[in-house]
Amino acid sequence: MPIIDDKSFKWLMLSAPYVREDYNDSFFVEYLDELKDKGDAEKVAEYIGKIYLKMLERVTPDFDQAHIRSTLEFLYNAGAAVIANRICNTYGGEQQHFLRDIYVKYNESGKA
Repeated sequence: MPIIDDKSFKWLMLSAPYVREDYNDSFFVEYLDELKDKGDAEKVAEYIGKIYLKMLERVTPDFDQAHIRSTLEFLYNAGAAVIANRICNTYGGEQQHFLRDIYVKYNESGKA
């Protein structure tokens, strides 16, 4: 069962900027989504959030939206609202608004 720890975090951070080169961004997003339930939620959220932001420096994947939305919900619920907001704002800046309802849910309700 894969988990995310300091070692795998470092490898994933190195890989994140290059996921689009082989069109593996949807696999990478799915993999991050699967890692969210493996370990301490706050630590895992920090790892996943940082990896996701690193990936967004070069590519803004939009498939599969269900995995992206699931990951964002996890980040908000695990206390990583600052990172989750940055991710949502990056998508919004690219005119991709499929995360808007999640952003509004956590920012207008005072949860973020």
